[in-house]
Amino acid sequence: MTAPASPAGGWFQAATCRSLGLSLQIRLRNTPRVLGSGARQIAAPRLLVGLRAYLRGELVYEQPEFGQIPATGTLIADQGQLALPADLEPDDELLLVADVRDENGESFASQEHQLLYTHGASGGQAYLLYDQQPARPSGAKPAPIVVLMPKIWLSDEIGTYVVVCNTWEVAAPTRQPEPVRFSLLDEHGEEACSWEYTFFYNEAKIFDLRQYAERVVTWTSRPRFFNLVGRGGASSFVLFAMMRNLRSNHFAIEHSLPPIYYMDGAIGPVRAQGCDVRLFERNRAR
Repeated sequence: MTAPASPAGGWFQAATCRSLGLSLQIRLRNTPRVLGSGARQIAAPRLLVGLRAYLRGELVYEQPEFGQIPATGTLIADQGQLALPADLEPDDELLLVADVRDENGESFASQEHQLLYTHGASGGQAYLLYDQQPARPSGAKPAPIVVLMPKIWLSDEIGTYVVVCNTWEVAAPTRQPEPVRFSLLDEHGEEACSWEYTFFYNEAKIFDLRQYAERVVTWTSRPRFFNLVGRGGASSFVLFAMMRNLRSNHFAIEHSLPPIYYMDGAIGPVRAQGCDVRLFERNRAR
């Protein structure tokens, strides 16, 4: 299958997190809101939604006319009700991408949507609310991502998973030209471990941070606090942390707010400074 052309509007993406025993429901919304800059935005008369699903960059589900969202309304995309592939490996993750646009398909508007994850065995639930992203025009150059995730907790009973999604308009499964380089910093700012991964465009990937840090961290019953930083890649990314009590299977979701929540103006120079490799060579310089 070939990825569809992206209309003007927004992308909202999420991983199914099936490898963690979770199921996903996306609640797409059309609401009035106040932006971080203080500007007020009214609900659109109607939003049109298309839905896609990918497995390691391959398009495995497509419904260009999935549904509509009336003003102040909600449209639900439930993983269990979609015709998604069933013959998956235990660690395979699916990426769901909703294409959200107004009736005229003319412009992007900021809009928050909601994720609901349910743990099948325990019935526990966790919610996450975050913004859709601008759908990039065909031929646009993808930019790198800068990651600062300051809420990582690890112990012998608490694990944290980093859920990474990305989407871009490409014709076939393709690896990105640059890897994302991750570093896990301890309470003192020292690097506990680091790794890199080259994503497919349109891929969801989950990293178990206990597995990456276990060689250098001695686990105790008292949780330890870490900070995850990263840079690189070439796509439109969404990242969040899934913290989990490994004994009770209770879990919670944390994510870093995108720039629209706390700054206005040109974001390009800020991104360029964050991608300065010298900022990631502190330990090597000692």
